[in-house]
Amino acid sequence: MTLLGFADDVLDLPWRYKFILPVFASLPLLAMYTGTSTVKLPSFVGSFLVHKGSLTWLGKLFDPLLVTIDTAAFGNIVDLGVWYLVYMGLLGVFATNAINIYAGINGLEAGQAAVISLAVITANLTELSRGNNDAHLFSALLGLPFLAVNLAVLYHNTYPATVFVGDTFCYFAGMTLAVHGILGHMSKTLLIFFAPQVFNFVYSLPQIAKIYPCPRHRLPDFDPISGLLRPSTFEVPTKATVGGNELVRDYKEGDRTPTSTSVGDGGRSGSASARKRGFQKKLAAPHTQQTPQPLRYDNFTLINLVLRITGPMHERTTTNLLLVLQSLCCIVGLYARHLYLDSQ
Repeated sequence: MTLLGFADDVLDLPWRYKFILPVFASLPLLAMYTGTSTVKLPSFVGSFLVHKGSLTWLGKLFDPLLVTIDTAAFGNIVDLGVWYLVYMGLLGVFATNAINIYAGINGLEAGQAAVISLAVITANLTELSRGNNDAHLFSALLGLPFLAVNLAVLYHNTYPATVFVGDTFCYFAGMTLAVHGILGHMSKTLLIFFAPQVFNFVYSLPQIAKIYPCPRHRLPDFDPISGLLRPSTFEVPTKATVGGNELVRDYKEGDRTPTSTSVGDGGRSGSASARKRGFQKKLAAPHTQQTPQPLRYDNFTLINLVLRITGPMHERTTTNLLLVLQSLCCIVGLYARHLYLDSQ
């Protein structure tokens, strides 16, 4: 993934390679995984699968072709089998790209990686205190040096940054966190730790899928006068319509009568026929008959969304707010893993 990040920095790789290559990079990770493929569900979810010791219609739909449901545990324990390996492979692909697309301001890339790594190490130490040693010890030994190096990068990457991280660091950090969590047998909890990245990815899909224009860089705009960040935008061309028909308008200097071609009627109507059919009243005054301005939208990233909600902010303040949000999600993940599910 470090090599992929370097290639992306130098060659500006298309998105399709960023999704395909991590699949092959995840294969050694999946081959080394020796943990269970079962997941523990909250009791209210298990009640939809098992009722009075028997599978419900929903449980019969999934068991045994897709998953294996433990009826003795009232549906709270489900064995995903091979689908769990598929999930972990997709998690590796997601984690590798998630840091990269949730970036662009000083301290955010290294900061989010440090917060998530600290959360995983906290979960490892909690499990170690309960006597669960092998996998969690390995994950902790992997995470501690990564966190230490990451904090060193963060020290120089906070505003005003003297060290800048590129795609090389983002891909490396994302895959390291995936290995950190998966081999520590906490791949489900890791997804909660990645909640801001999950939201940012889903929110970015319209641009990533090219439904809307997707510029190379979608980081916020900097206002040199106020020194604050504001949401960056992109433009979508628009077309003028009259009565549901698209119009291609041709204006001449000083001409108050537009020459309109209606796509809906095969292009037969000119300015004379438009007057006969009452289009003259429907078309606004001459100064309002200019070519429509393109629509402008904020780039679909969580950073721009936060700036839209809060208003323009200083770059340091923006980073701190986003890292607080990251920390809250990690706290929720730790609570769900060690308190809520254990009480079920």
